[in-house]
Amino acid sequence: MCWVFCVGAHADIQCAADARRDETGVQNGVLLRCANPDPIPKTVLLTLSRLHIVDALPDQSTHVLRPGERAVLRSLDVVEQPWQLSYNVKGLLGVPRDTVLTVAHQLPFMPGTAALVAQMFGSPQSTHNDAGSLHAVDFGVPFGTPVVATRDGVVARIKDGSFASGRDPSFQGKENLVIVYHADDTFSVYGHLETGSFTVQVGDRVRAGQVLARTGASGMMGGPHLHYALQMRGREGIVSIPVFFQQRDGAPVPLVFGQPVVAD
Repeated sequence: MCWVFCVGAHADIQCAADARRDETGVQNGVLLRCANPDPIPKTVLLTLSRLHIVDALPDQSTHVLRPGERAVLRSLDVVEQPWQLSYNVKGLLGVPRDTVLTVAHQLPFMPGTAALVAQMFGSPQSTHNDAGSLHAVDFGVPFGTPVVATRDGVVARIKDGSFASGRDPSFQGKENLVIVYHADDTFSVYGHLETGSFTVQVGDRVRAGQVLARTGASGMMGGPHLHYALQMRGREGIVSIPVFFQQRDGAPVPLVFGQPVVAD
């Protein structure tokens, strides 16, 4: 006899508790298996509560599941019947890194598009003050400008459907966006996109230069622009990292606050 409860499980991580048996077929423990059905790696935060179960590991643990991977995250000894187990799992985008060596990215626009560097690391009066946006770049472009992938990757997340925008901080978090995951465990975030303009879906593999969506009025913004950030999962959470741009022929694209760049 046993009870198993799954509390607040994330839909993107699938878990189940199975009986662990000895060579005679008698149950002597519980195996907690979890699977990542998504095409991108996930960091899994696992919290356990148990009764009549012995486990040398702590109640909270962190695991990494690669795309499509299914693995035993915990093996627990049953010392008394009936036993109870409840667990909470949360899947987070990415794999924790201390550092990452990334490559140059293309500008996030189609050839011939001119964009003003409206905000960047070190620019005056920056609104990019948190760890996830410190090195982000705001490119001033008109509403409806096609946005393209800066590098090959997999579409990890799409947030669509918001028509709310304005300068007030209450609009923060209401932007439409797309996140593309890259092979080096970094991911590109494209924000302030137009509702219904997305040309990709979660799980799609995209190539550098492929159109993802169009810029629009969504989220906290003072004028039309694309918010672009290259991020990674650090040990303490999501952090932005410096991104270096190049033209399609490999020529470097220096970013200067207040100056335009033109995609080639």
